[in-house]
Amino acid sequence: MPSLTPAHHLCRAVRDVVRDGGGGSISSKSKPVSEGQLDEHNLMRIRSMSEKALRTRIWRIQRVDKLRSFIQMLDACSMAELAAEARRALRQMCGGAAELDGEEEEEQEG
Repeated sequence: MPSLTPAHHLCRAVRDVVRDGGGGSISSKSKPVSEGQLDEHNLMRIRSMSEKALRTRIWRIQRVDKLRSFIQMLDACSMAELAAEARRALRQMCGGAAELDGEEEEEQEG
């Protein structure tokens, strides 16, 4: 079996958090995922995926914290169109709520 790179360990940790409902206890084999780790993981995805795959990813993310991190990393990579689409997905995920901790204002400014 090939050895796992750090990104694979992070993927496992993220899957464990998702499996446990986005919080709560995490198995003893993996560590909790911090915001920094989530950002790093999303940045790795953005750098390694095609635009089409990123669009698909935007609409498949089911956790608000993951999607917010994804939006921040898209903005950091100057991918405004994809970030705007991710903001639409976030609004839809939140039931169309206007309050998205500043997300809406950022989209209007850009």
